[in-house]
Amino acid sequence: MVFSRLFFLLFFAIFLPFFVAGQGVFVSIEPETGRGLDFYSFEVVRFRLVVSNNSGSVVENFNAVISAGNDLALVVDGAETRSQKISFLSIAPNETLFREFQAKGLFSIGRKTSIRVDYGVGEELFQSYSVGVSVKQNPVEFNARLLKGALEPFEENTVVFDLKNTGTQEISGVRVEVLLPPGFSSSESVFSPGSLAPGQSILNARLGFSAPPEQVGEQNVAVKAFFSDETGEHEIRKDILVDVRKRENTLVLLGLAALLIAALVVFFGKKKTPAPAASVSTAAESHAEARH
Repeated sequence: MVFSRLFFLLFFAIFLPFFVAGQGVFVSIEPETGRGLDFYSFEVVRFRLVVSNNSGSVVENFNAVISAGNDLALVVDGAETRSQKISFLSIAPNETLFREFQAKGLFSIGRKTSIRVDYGVGEELFQSYSVGVSVKQNPVEFNARLLKGALEPFEENTVVFDLKNTGTQEISGVRVEVLLPPGFSSSESVFSPGSLAPGQSILNARLGFSAPPEQVGEQNVAVKAFFSDETGEHEIRKDILVDVRKRENTLVLLGLAALLIAALVVFFGKKKTPAPAASVSTAAESHAEARH
């Protein structure tokens, strides 16, 4: 009996603060203003996590983990991921805090999916909330690629992209923007054709850029296409990696490749060279004369 009481006292001492915090904090997920919960395949939509502390005490070390359902991904720093952690060090009584995040539709099968958030105090995420969304067929086909996958500092590169209106209605406000890493430069980073009629397409449009001297390694180039239809404005995003190499490294690699080719030429050249026929004949004649 005494052991049972001690067990329950210990249990409530450890877990009651989490339950109280969970009961006093309310969480919801809202799309950006003017948007519904349905969006297109490959479209990036901004949501915000809303956290309200309705209790009479401060909630500290509040954590939430957002998870993408089937046919969805979360976009964090240009990369697609399945989950994203959001934390608040302190939430005052009767305070409401917001944190924006991005979700991207992956497929267009039209079935319902969801965005879920598990939340709580510390590492114990006892509570959960989810909102249902669906991904629809995108009326715009959008492809983007780079002319060169690798380049040197100051070297120029080009983003090549295609747009096609595969829907049955005209789309307006069409524009393509290239979001470059810090330090990169571009004389023209926006392409604005205006509108596209049903079936109309733009092929092999180009926007150029160049790499800075100090940025080396793989860099992310984001290519965004915007358009508006009867449901509002939409954003499609393609992320492409470009490798910026040091010029001296490239020269070293080219030098090594040249040495390797030269060595192969010399090796195979010696291997295929036959012995001179005249020398053999002369040696045979000299041997015959010596016998006589």
